[in-house]
Amino acid sequence: MSGEEVAAQIVAKGDEIRTLKGDGLGKADLQPHIDALLALKAEYKRVTGEDYKAPGSDASKKKKKKQPPQEQKEPGEVSEKARKKAEKKAEKERQKAAKKAAREKAEAEARAAKQARELEAAANAAHLLGHAPRIQSQALTEKPVTKIATLAPAKVGSEVNLRGYVQMTRAVGPGVFVLLREKGYSVQGVCFAGGEVPKAMVTYIKSLSRETIVDVRGLLVAPNEPIASATQGDVELQIKEIHAISIADVLPLQIADASRPENENDVDDGVAAGAAAAATENGDDANGDAG
Repeated sequence: MSGEEVAAQIVAKGDEIRTLKGDGLGKADLQPHIDALLALKAEYKRVTGEDYKAPGSDASKKKKKKQPPQEQKEPGEVSEKARKKAEKKAEKERQKAAKKAAREKAEAEARAAKQARELEAAANAAHLLGHAPRIQSQALTEKPVTKIATLAPAKVGSEVNLRGYVQMTRAVGPGVFVLLREKGYSVQGVCFAGGEVPKAMVTYIKSLSRETIVDVRGLLVAPNEPIASATQGDVELQIKEIHAISIADVLPLQIADASRPENENDVDDGVAAGAAAAATENGDDANGDAG
C-alpha cells in the first residue's frame, strides 16, 4: 500500500470519527475508531518515513507586513502624533478654563444681583426693624398694645402690637423663632424671610440679646401643634415689624438657664416658673407698669 493510499484512509477515518462524534457516540464507542486512526498514521510513517500531516498544515503563514523604517528624530523633536495629541489636550484644557471662567462670572453676577436686591429690600423695609429712638417719657404713643396674657385662639387672624422681653431666639435655616415674655406670660414669634419680610429682619432678630425689650407687630395665627415652651401655646405670632426699645447687656447667668427644670418631666412647670421668675427679677412688666 502506497503512502497516498494510506493518507486517503486516514482522511476518511478522520471524517468518520467526526461524524460519529456529531451523532453523539460516546468516548468508549469511539475508542476503536481512534485506535484504527492511530494505526493508519503509524502505517503511513512506516511507508513514507515521515509523520502524517493533515492537508494544509504546511501552508506558510502570512508574513507580517514589513514596516518602513522610522525616521530618526533629532534630540527633543516630537513626533507628529505626539504633537497632535498635545494640541488636542491643550485645546481641551483651554475650553475647560473658559467654561470655568464663564461659570464663575455668572455666579459672581448672580451674587451681586442678589446682594443688590437684598440691600434694596432692606432699605425699603428699614421702617420695619431696628432700634427705636429714645422717648425719655417726653411723648405718649397712641399705638394700642395687647397684653401677652390675653392672647388666645379667639384672637387668631387679628393683627396685634406686643411689648415684651426677648427670652430666647432660635435660628432655623432662613428664619428665626423668638420667645417673647411679659409678666410671666410668653408667646412664640416666628419670622421667615420672603414676601413682605426682608432677610434683614431675620438677621436683626438673631442679633438681639436676651432680655432686650422690643415692640412687635404681627399676625396672630394658630400653630400646627401647641407650643410647649410658651404659656400661650395655642397661638403664634408671625412677625411683621420689630423694634428694640431697650437693649440688654449680656448677662453672666441667663434666666433661661437658671429656670431650666432639673426633671425633664417638669418642663411645662419649669417654663411657667422660669417666666414668672424672670418677670419678678425685672420687677415689672415690659410696658413699664411699675417703677
